[in-house]
Amino acid sequence: MYIEDETIKNLHSNTFKGINLSYGYMVQTKFENIVFSGMIFNFTTFYKVNFTNCTFLFTTFYGSNLENVSFVNCDFLDKAQFRNCLLKNVRFNSCFFENNVFNDCQFDEATRIDSPLRSSRFSKKQINLDMRELSGIYKGIKEGYLSGEILDKKRDYYFLERQVITRYNLDKISSKIGNYFLEYVSGYGIRPFRVLYAMILSFIFFTALFVGKIGYPDGLLLSTGAYFTNGANSNLLSTMGPFYQSIYLLESFLGILLIALFITVMANLWFNER
Repeated sequence: MYIEDETIKNLHSNTFKGINLSYGYMVQTKFENIVFSGMIFNFTTFYKVNFTNCTFLFTTFYGSNLENVSFVNCDFLDKAQFRNCLLKNVRFNSCFFENNVFNDCQFDEATRIDSPLRSSRFSKKQINLDMRELSGIYKGIKEGYLSGEILDKKRDYYFLERQVITRYNLDKISSKIGNYFLEYVSGYGIRPFRVLYAMILSFIFFTALFVGKIGYPDGLLLSTGAYFTNGANSNLLSTMGPFYQSIYLLESFLGILLIALFITVMANLWFNER
């Protein structure tokens, strides 16, 4: 079927029910207030097609090519999904995804997906998003950008996926605490500047303690010797008491830990994706 330069809107909910439009072509066409129920779009080509206020129920896009396509205020329900599809300059604006919609797809750099809505809009019964499903939604988007080698977007959605898992998918308190630490200190291993900020703040904190005790520049040199484990001014520790000696050991430990973490995150960022 070939559909071109059409505006199709406000049809009965059963009009597009259970129809197979595989191997079809849709060009410069607008769909408004349409319910697509049990539809099959296998190897269908969409070019300059706009879907506005549409609901997709148990509808499958398999092996389809979508270029310059927009989905605005649409609901994707009952396992509606894009599988093995190629998306070029496709926009999803203010859409609701009940679960993971994208499987084995490929996105280009111009494809944009807004944050999923928390509740459906146009289905007969309002459906709220299960936040545990959000990690799978972000995972599908992440893999789409990875397939298209859009690495910056891939990293963004990897971070969002891990963030959702930390907040909604983990039950053990110890696991949550560990993941929060990884998030804020290293961005789950993909944001080295977070480690660098932690290094700077911790160094300033310990330096302030030592400068307050023995003054400047001896306190600065002592803190530098502890943080970078080069032992500068360590002879002064014998006169400073057990509290500052413990602080010195703690700073040395944190210095080794954060420097190693910074190197690890940088290596992961630059070499793991190549």
